[in-house]
Amino acid sequence: MPGKAQRKPLSQDEIGILIFIAAIIFGSWFRLFPVYEAKFPINDGGLFFRMTEAILENSFRLPAYIQYNGLEIPFAYPPLGFYLAGAISTIPGIKLIQVFLYLPAVILIIILFAFFALANSIFESKLLAGLATLFLALLPRSITWLIMGGGITRGLGQLFLILTVQQVYLLFKLRTNKNLFLSIFFSSLVCLSHPEAAIHTIGIILILLVLNVRDRKGIVLALAVAGGALLLTSIWWLPTVSRFGVAPFASAAQTGLHSANALVYFLLSFSEEPFLTVIAVLAIIGLAVKLTQRELFLPLWYLLPFIIEPRSAPNVSVIPMALLASVALDDLIFPALAQLEGQFRKIDFQQRFQSRVEKGLFIYLGLCMLTGMYYYDLTIIDRKVSPENQEAFQWVAENTPDDSRFLVVTGNTDLFADWTLEWFPTLTNRVSLTTIQGREWLDDKLFLGRVNDIQLLQHCITNASPFACVEKQADKLASGYDYIYIAKKTARENYATTIRGDALILDIIREGESYKQVYQSNEVFIFKLVR
Repeated sequence: MPGKAQRKPLSQDEIGILIFIAAIIFGSWFRLFPVYEAKFPINDGGLFFRMTEAILENSFRLPAYIQYNGLEIPFAYPPLGFYLAGAISTIPGIKLIQVFLYLPAVILIIILFAFFALANSIFESKLLAGLATLFLALLPRSITWLIMGGGITRGLGQLFLILTVQQVYLLFKLRTNKNLFLSIFFSSLVCLSHPEAAIHTIGIILILLVLNVRDRKGIVLALAVAGGALLLTSIWWLPTVSRFGVAPFASAAQTGLHSANALVYFLLSFSEEPFLTVIAVLAIIGLAVKLTQRELFLPLWYLLPFIIEPRSAPNVSVIPMALLASVALDDLIFPALAQLEGQFRKIDFQQRFQSRVEKGLFIYLGLCMLTGMYYYDLTIIDRKVSPENQEAFQWVAENTPDDSRFLVVTGNTDLFADWTLEWFPTLTNRVSLTTIQGREWLDDKLFLGRVNDIQLLQHCITNASPFACVEKQADKLASGYDYIYIAKKTARENYATTIRGDALILDIIREGESYKQVYQSNEVFIFKLVR
């Protein structure tokens, strides 16, 4: 009998494609699972929800202002995400709240495909691109702020940032009209999606320009991209600037967290991996490899976001983080392990994943990342307005005067990650004096001071005399209130502990003679100020 034919080993490209398929499968699961379990948009999105409602109410014409939390806010925010969400909500059977729940997760899945294309363009290796995509798929920080309700704008910004960087990278390399057109098109979509993503995109393009362009034609192409994007987006920014000037944009820039200490965050682990920080450590090794090879693009990209826009820097730096992690494995760790194993087994390994130790390490790292990502998913499911708070919101909407003003006390001092505060004005149509969202678009020089005053008020829940502390801090907000809304149970940043408002509630009952309890549940107490 003829001998059994020996099976041909998989090529490097085939292995890369298989890893990419695994990244899509696991990445899709880890993006859809938490929103399916949450049943309500994770964390924020209340202000964006109201913006989308305003567009729908105005028959898809962009309103000049929106009404949110008793404020008249200039509609200066890039509107593409709101139009997309609003359009999807017009499909029969789909509610707008469902769009805010699921659309960010769907965008995150699409991002994996775009990222693979970017990685393949940079590395010209499907194996490296597949590894990088798997790292991004299993990187907690890659979904943290993008899977939230606000991800309808942040996610789109991330998607078009990746597509723009890929096309500009190819444009400076190949100099084709196709890449020029796509660079202009995607950079325009970035600007129409998210302001911070636009700033980061400009920074990354400047890095590419400095590192890759040495002639006049390259500079002309860069100017063509900038001019084309300005022209295409003028349908939005020109009437907006004509109406409001640059004041709303200058005011919103206050939230960028620029400070001399911003670079400290670059030295910390911002990957949010809950157990072994596998990807973060590999990225640092990959950064060292690229510096050794004198290839500066990815190291500079990794650092730059912390300089130009610290607040959202981790959301952007996870992209080069995943790319650098794949470099560490493919350029350094795997070759070194294969060489070491080959010396003992007298085998010359010519390709990746032929040695046993490479396969074993990859499986081990994969299990670590899968376990960490699953645990992380479980921790973010409860970062939402709880059913009991939703019921309390409905009671407020149905049983309080339209002009009622509330002190909403949650005990959470991270005002931009307090879902109860942000969704309260949207779901009750009442004013919350402790909600900060929306004020960043007002020409308010006291914005940061107000943030501090509200944080101090939220901290009162742990004060020895919480009621007296709340009254004192409420006076600093210079606004009268009619009700105190106390959310007894609020998840904190580490997702494991809770804050309870029992001491404040008992203090009000004991000392607040001018307050009448009008609502009670396991999680919520509401007191009315009796004048």
